[in-house]
Amino acid sequence: MGRNRKTSGLHKRGDIWHIDKLYRGVRIRESCGTSSLAEAEEVLAHRLEAIRLQRFFGIRPQKTFEEAATKYLDENLHKRTIAGDATSLRQLMPFIGHLPLEDVHDDTLRPFIQHRLDQGIKKKSINNALSVVRRILNLAARRWREDGKTLLQTAPLITMLKVDDARKPYPLSWDEQKLLLSHLPDYLAAMALFKVNTGTREQEVCQLQWDWEVPVPELDTSVFLIPEGLVKNEEERVVVLNRVAKSVVDAQRGKHDTHVFVSTQNAPVRSINNNPWQHSRVHAALAAIKNDPRHIHTEHAVKRLSLFKVEVVIRCERTHASKPYVLTYTIDDYNTYRVQKGMKPLSAHQKADPNIRMRLFYRAIERFIGECWPEYEAFSKVRVHDLKHTFGRRLRSARVSLETRKVLLGHKNGDITTHYSAAELEELIEAANRVCESNSHKTPTLTLLKRKTG
Repeated sequence: MGRNRKTSGLHKRGDIWHIDKLYRGVRIRESCGTSSLAEAEEVLAHRLEAIRLQRFFGIRPQKTFEEAATKYLDENLHKRTIAGDATSLRQLMPFIGHLPLEDVHDDTLRPFIQHRLDQGIKKKSINNALSVVRRILNLAARRWREDGKTLLQTAPLITMLKVDDARKPYPLSWDEQKLLLSHLPDYLAAMALFKVNTGTREQEVCQLQWDWEVPVPELDTSVFLIPEGLVKNEEERVVVLNRVAKSVVDAQRGKHDTHVFVSTQNAPVRSINNNPWQHSRVHAALAAIKNDPRHIHTEHAVKRLSLFKVEVVIRCERTHASKPYVLTYTIDDYNTYRVQKGMKPLSAHQKADPNIRMRLFYRAIERFIGECWPEYEAFSKVRVHDLKHTFGRRLRSARVSLETRKVLLGHKNGDITTHYSAAELEELIEAANRVCESNSHKTPTLTLLKRKTG
């Protein structure tokens, strides 16, 4: 006689059966991973038996990595870096999410590592994901318990990759700084100028608030005290203002009630590394190329040949070249690049989008600079954090002591106090003023040794 009813606790979502059942005080919510009712009932029976054995015979509970990862995210929503951890875990799930915790180790992580390397992802970024795995396994072996037993008997050692492909810091020269600032929108130029004169990190600038400003009447100036929750080393940080940074702050007064820096829409800026920043640095690099005495002529054309066919043609002439450099970059080239980076292929709708011209143009320019002018490639990809490196290098060039540099850059130095006397603040401000550009050429010249990347 045929069956008339399914087992209690099974529910079908789309084509896949899911478990939602309370059994002996334990709530089970998970996918069975199958569209077959018979197979789903076997999965449910296995989970119920595991709970029974755990409850009556003390057998260690078996959890998948996905369950442990969910628990980790739920417990750490307060973390400043939780969004990055969630992104790493989302990338890991197809490779180890279904595995029991005891089966997560170097061997089972190897396919994930190779996949990310094939996508061109830097080893440091891969290590960030591996460190989240290591943290979850350690918690499962040492803190998390069910019925008095940890979820994992022993956490395996997770081997980190040797970081030998990290991108080198790129401190800007004064000419490069002028070019970059001149091509940035006004609101980003103000933030970049403040950053390169204070050594602050990106989010410290984006979230800088007027409530954090502390007047120093003795010196006719002010400083900012950034709360420890926003600082990378989790120590309250003092930001002193040299004359350039002070002028930037004064120019921002009255624009917003709470935040120092706002966008053209008068709203706080979430990130400096946005599309305007990425586009502006490319235009700044093109301007530097045109100022190069070896440069003769460059021209480009962006054409839509059909609804789904767009191409960018760049032609460049330079001295000592046997023939002009010509680059043809099509929408198919861009699609191949996206797939290599792990992004989804362009849909027909995206190929027909008029805005595809702009994305194609900037991708083509990046390839053009890398192939024809490799000495400017690093400048065309300058990072927001390189502004902090620039400030640090200029302080060192100005012979500012290491101890003072650590305070100005917000590095951990063992002295967590932010209580400074007026004399100490005056010393810090004087040191920060040494890196202000001066027409009198009293500022030490910073000679940058840059290796060609091509």
